[in-house]
Amino acid sequence: MNDKGSYINLFRLEDFGECSGLKVNYEKTEALAFGDSSLWEGVSNMYTLRTVIKILGIYFGGNEKETDDLNYRETLKAIKKSLNLWKWRGLSLLGRIQIVKTFAIPKLMFRASAIPISKELLKNADFIFYSLIWNGKDKVKRNVLTVTIENGGLNMLDIDSMVRTKRVLCLKKYLEDYPSPWKFFSL
Repeated sequence: MNDKGSYINLFRLEDFGECSGLKVNYEKTEALAFGDSSLWEGVSNMYTLRTVIKILGIYFGGNEKETDDLNYRETLKAIKKSLNLWKWRGLSLLGRIQIVKTFAIPKLMFRASAIPISKELLKNADFIFYSLIWNGKDKVKRNVLTVTIENGGLNMLDIDSMVRTKRVLCLKKYLEDYPSPWKFFSL
């Protein structure tokens, strides 16, 4: 809720309910509060007001630091914990790379495909990944590992390149000439 128009839309939801027979479950409904706090007062008795809400496993809110902590720092802690379980299994170098590609990178890329990720967090993720791969300090340059096996590398994924690629593909989809509801947003 960031303006009176948003506040009015809440009552349109009630009108829709009267026409369709559907009702809002106020016990389960949460509202993300943005903007002028005087607008929140009329809604706080109907909805649970939150500064951060979770949608499909991703946290959204007005405070960027708080949402980064919830989305990425907690995810990196969970990734580090799960990768530490694999450290002592005596896996080969290719096996450790496969563990990172299978269990760690998808968790990070799921969030990075929906919300921005900082360079600092990418560096932290790389550090965690390569700590498992090398059991400590790097023994070969990281860009060598990302080369295909046929060309002398180990086919490791470059997280930074993957994030940048996702951004370019999203921009490409936005610029393509076909109508889609997600393209209509206001800045």
